Amino acid sequence: HLQEQQQKMTKMQEARDFAQTAFEAQRNRWMQDASVLTSELHRAELELAVDDDKCRRLVGEQAMLRSELSVEEAMRSEILSSQRAKAVAVRHLQEQQQKMTKMQEARDFAQTAFEAQRNRWMQDASVLTSELHRAELELAVDDDKCRRLVGEQAMLRSELSVEEAMRSEILSSQRAKAVAVRHLQEQQQ
Repeated sequence: HLQEQQQKMTKMQEARDFAQTAFEAQRNRWMQDASVLTSELHRAELELAVDDDKCRRLVGEQAMLRSELSVEEAMRSEILSSQRAKAVAVRHLQEQQQKMTKMQEARDFAQTAFEAQRNRWMQDASVLTSELHRAELELAVDDDKCRRLVGEQAMLRSELSVEEAMRSEILSSQRAKAVAVRHLQEQQQ
């Protein structure tokens, strides 16, 4: 009877040792998986931080471009105001010419002076028109830059959404494996 009891205890000990070895192996595999997932999560968080930094830089660049655009618009408004003022001055000179035409004695002198003045005004108006055209071209270039930056920002937001989805999936997997590890620990206890 003692020999049978001893054999039973030996078999139980062997079964216990086998179960302990299997549990240790399984626990090691779980720990390795958890380590890999932790590394992947850390890498994903680093990539997410890099993407956030890129987004912040792009927002800063966009703000700078908007500021430059405001300056360009202010310059354009100033040029248009100057053109209107000079157009008013030209009309005023034309009215003065009509009055001076009626004055026979000063006709030649007044005509010469008016022509010279009008030429100067026309040259100024031509220069201002060229500057206005250049400002409009620069404004169009800035608008194109803004549109490209908005497109790049949308792409970065899309990439960020993908990264967040991957991170959520990794976290869900980690939680599931943590639950399984706790379950095994409870079973072991």
